[in-house]
Amino acid sequence: FNKNEEPKIHIIVGNDDLSFSSSTLGEGWQYICLTKDNDDWIVNINETQITDTFNFNFSNSDLVIGHSKDNNKFFCGFMAEIQLTEDILDGTVPTNKLDVDNALYEKTCLLLHFNGNNNDVVFQDDSRWNHDIIPVGDAKISTAQSKFSGSSLYLLNNSNYPSVYIPPHESLYLKDNDFTIECWAFATSINKNQIILSVGNNN
Repeated sequence: FNKNEEPKIHIIVGNDDLSFSSSTLGEGWQYICLTKDNDDWIVNINETQITDTFNFNFSNSDLVIGHSKDNNKFFCGFMAEIQLTEDILDGTVPTNKLDVDNALYEKTCLLLHFNGNNNDVVFQDDSRWNHDIIPVGDAKISTAQSKFSGSSLYLLNNSNYPSVYIPPHESLYLKDNDFTIECWAFATSINKNQIILSVGNNN
């Protein structure tokens, strides 16, 4: 998000960089939902579709949250409730966090609540896959902001590229499947190159 000029959000899929204006965003926590339905991709923010349907080609690869592999794009702020589900969701804003009692839980491949104590650097995947979640740079838990759980991921845009890395795994091989990636984001920076997620990027 860039709050001085024209705000932008980037989502990188494969070697393609989707960027779009975030002028419809307000302050505070924003719900972002990226859905792949066959070859069609749709982005919703706070239940508003903000892109036309588009198409990307990408390889099955790792996931990076808050940082592009070319080191040119970052996210600065707080993130919470990052969820990857093998299902086509309609972008409706959730009213609470997903847990094991939710019908979608069995279809969930990645679930990051970012629960913890202030400054913790151990992150837990609460999906049934229990993926390794690797903090990079100064990525850490913060209790300064939260959406549902009293804490969130905090990424400070500095020279050590704070981000979160999820290594490749068969449950995250998205190329041939329909899926939805959701998250809550709270931007604190005026950096115009704000990135939410890089998926299947080979750079």
